[in-house]
Amino acid sequence: MELPLLRFYFHGLALVATLLLWGLSAWNGTVKALILAVYHAKLADGTPLQTRYTGIQLIDVPIALLVAFFFYGTNGSVPGYQLFLLDAYSTLQSAFIWLYVESFRQSEKPRWIAQPVVFGLLWQGFGAAISLPLYYALHLSWLLRAPQAATSAVDPRGARVVHAGFLLGAFFPAVLGMLPTWTGAAARSASDHQRILAAWQPDPLWVSWVQLALAFGLSRLRRTEARGPSPQDRTSWWIRGAYLLAAASSVSGHLYTMVTALSDRQLSLWHMYIPSSWYGPSGVSDDILIRGPWLFLQWDLIIISLSSVSWVLAILHQAFGKNCGLWTLKVGLILVLGSVLIGPGGTVSLALAIREAQLERSRKDRSQLTFVTRMMSDLTAKVIAITGAASGIGLATARLLAQQGAFLSLADINKSRLGEVAAELRKLYPSEVLSTVDPVLTTVLDVRSPQACNDWIQRTVTHFNQPLSGAANLAGVFGKSIGQEVGAIRNLTDPEADFVLDVNCRGTFNCLRAELVHMKTGTRGRQGGSIVNAASIAGIMGVEHNGPYVASKHAVVGWTRTAAKEEGKRAIRVNAIAPGIIATPMISQIEAAAGTTELFGAGDPGALARKGDPEEVAAVVVFLLSDQSSFVNGVVLPVDGGWMC
Repeated sequence: MELPLLRFYFHGLALVATLLLWGLSAWNGTVKALILAVYHAKLADGTPLQTRYTGIQLIDVPIALLVAFFFYGTNGSVPGYQLFLLDAYSTLQSAFIWLYVESFRQSEKPRWIAQPVVFGLLWQGFGAAISLPLYYALHLSWLLRAPQAATSAVDPRGARVVHAGFLLGAFFPAVLGMLPTWTGAAARSASDHQRILAAWQPDPLWVSWVQLALAFGLSRLRRTEARGPSPQDRTSWWIRGAYLLAAASSVSGHLYTMVTALSDRQLSLWHMYIPSSWYGPSGVSDDILIRGPWLFLQWDLIIISLSSVSWVLAILHQAFGKNCGLWTLKVGLILVLGSVLIGPGGTVSLALAIREAQLERSRKDRSQLTFVTRMMSDLTAKVIAITGAASGIGLATARLLAQQGAFLSLADINKSRLGEVAAELRKLYPSEVLSTVDPVLTTVLDVRSPQACNDWIQRTVTHFNQPLSGAANLAGVFGKSIGQEVGAIRNLTDPEADFVLDVNCRGTFNCLRAELVHMKTGTRGRQGGSIVNAASIAGIMGVEHNGPYVASKHAVVGWTRTAAKEEGKRAIRVNAIAPGIIATPMISQIEAAAGTTELFGAGDPGALARKGDPEEVAAVVVFLLSDQSSFVNGVVLPVDGGWMC
């Protein structure tokens, strides 16, 4: 499907919805009646309208407007309107699961796809017929441009909490608000009903907060998802279960409405669902706060249904790899028929469950895939995680590994540069690989954050559906006073020392710890994974006016040798490189900060009398990651042009 046409279509639906919902509401007096009801604190029939809930006018006025809007559709006084609204909400509440599952997909995504609460608040305040088409346009712009493999994996924690977020934040509040459907208008007072409606209005926030709280609780448990044989299998079942929960909720509401309406001769489905005048359904009441909101919601549900069915048809195309044609016609007809029989909410939810099953089949196919590259290597199709991957030695290492067919998880704090690197590296893979898996996963990462490092590695093993085979911890920084008298230990400031130690020492530890949990293990000292840490020549000798860097790199040597001793029994090898002066952006920055290109006196301190190239160091890193170094463990290998000889 052509993305520009899809975007035009959904943006057009949002515009049409704006005209039909708010243009008609302004024309027929609904907007005026709502404003006057809040201003006078009473409805047209004299029912008092509560307008104070929090004491904050910017919050209370919108809530009071929404309460006035939904009051007659939820208090049981107009049966046809109440049943229609029950069906409409059964459809709309399902969208919480649709949007939040997409927000938990682990690839890089637009900010508002990752935070769908904004669209939830937008549909609550202005109409889902406006909000959802805008979301669908943004979502498809992301989904159809990214490789399918990059958008298929879901965060396991998100998959577990989406059910509870839906039930506690959306389903139960809706049932409580719609309770007069079954108990009758006399079951609760007008003031009590208004308070319940007021608490119900911010349900997008309730959904988000419930999920955030539960996700935080799961993260505190520090559960290790990848220790099982197939972590994404379980996640896929959670997601399909969420879609089935949404379908059950929506189908139940739709069928209840249909059966009840068809069994009551005083009710007409045509009258309930089809807009028949500019002022709303006739024959029920002259009160515009009944007819106006009902008309608003009739158009709302029509466009919600049309846009949602169109959206799911587009993403089914992407999941099944189909072209427009007979397949589109068949599936489109099935979706339309399903929307009539079981409701659009249930139809879309079931279609999304089918899509998730297809994505899982594709993931399994990718995990079993073997391919031949132009440069055969024992690193082919193995997962390697790299920090500092956007430049210098990290970038050179990533290029060399990509040429040998490794699957890469690249992390760096430089977001824009990281995206450019990923696009460059993907061109090195055969087309048959790109069609089944995104071989280059990127994560913006501050290695000083333990949780961020844990999340990065968890995301990596979930995306590739296999443990790490290797890792290269190459992120590092230097102090601004390097090579200057102000950089002597007696003159150092705490912030400078803390910054360098936090990134180089603590950052290496954070990454190393996260990686070891998910690293491939072996037996009898063979077939395990390999980790390479970036130490430095400054990690095996002293360098004046560079104390924090020297100390941090000595610490990296300590981490390396200790981990090598500890993990050898699991056949995991841990080594370090100790580069000398390498022609990287970092060295250029150091020289600029020091105001000299001769940090260590005239000429280069190495016997080769030149700077090394990043590619020369990368070759050593790849050697240590590969099976060619299978009996090398606990080594700190100088790559210094003969500085230490």
